[in-house]
Amino acid sequence: MANQYYSTVAAVIKNSGANYQKLGLSGKAELEEMIEEWLEQIYSMINRDRGGDLLNDLSFGEKKVVDYGVESWNELTVPGITVAIETDPEELPKYQESYAVNQIQIDNTIVGTGTIIASKEIEEGRRDLSNAKMLQIKVKPYVDTTAGDLQLLLSSAAECGTIIKTVDFPAMIDYEWKLVNIYLGNDSSLAEIKSIGLKLINSVGSYLWVADIRKVVMPKAIDNIAMRACTNMVKIAYATRESSTVGIEGLNATMFDSKVLTDSLKEELGAFYKKADFSFSTVIGKVNQITDYPVSEVD
Repeated sequence: MANQYYSTVAAVIKNSGANYQKLGLSGKAELEEMIEEWLEQIYSMINRDRGGDLLNDLSFGEKKVVDYGVESWNELTVPGITVAIETDPEELPKYQESYAVNQIQIDNTIVGTGTIIASKEIEEGRRDLSNAKMLQIKVKPYVDTTAGDLQLLLSSAAECGTIIKTVDFPAMIDYEWKLVNIYLGNDSSLAEIKSIGLKLINSVGSYLWVADIRKVVMPKAIDNIAMRACTNMVKIAYATRESSTVGIEGLNATMFDSKVLTDSLKEELGAFYKKADFSFSTVIGKVNQITDYPVSEVD
């Protein structure tokens, strides 16, 4: 998992200028191991302050565009498939800032099951999904579907040439837009996704509509706070290195909590919501229209 402790060892070393020789360590490997332990401690501090693990809280994060959905999913030429850009407001997702979606027409007399019906090249600069907790995509089938009738493909090559990840879509209701949340879990193998594809497993009707794709990522500010807190640990280590009573090996994040996760850092953390101890909620509408988390996965 990338950034499993909110920041990385490399970021802390670069920011702090940590030097293994000045800390009396045997080499770079020992320095990296020590900093990773400190990042784990800071991770626990932040979780305690926020009331939960922000990496596993799928409702927490920032949404970043992967594909706006306004260009054709026509990277592949598939017999029986016609892709067009739909701009009719009545066909667009409601309450969304969309001005176009893809309409994929499927000739079921030609297109068989197990066919990749469309793919989309991802623009450079948007291909890194390794920092994504989730991928969100809006789709609308022509008929009711069951889980697994349609699959999303993530590929490291053009035209879905090399599949890195395959995920089943959940059950969907005919002619209704569904926001599908696909759990990715900050997977380092998804650092260079060049194309995304749609694979037909069972019929989804003669039409399929696809809108924008977004990824949910940890806010950069959380990474920065964790990195700076760990830099504070490095500073404390330099100070204790000179002490005859406290050695680096005895350094414990709990002992130095106020000096590591400082008041100013806690104030910055305060800009991000904290989980309530309890809450009340009301769900309006059909249960199976609530945003789904997948579903199933084939690696």
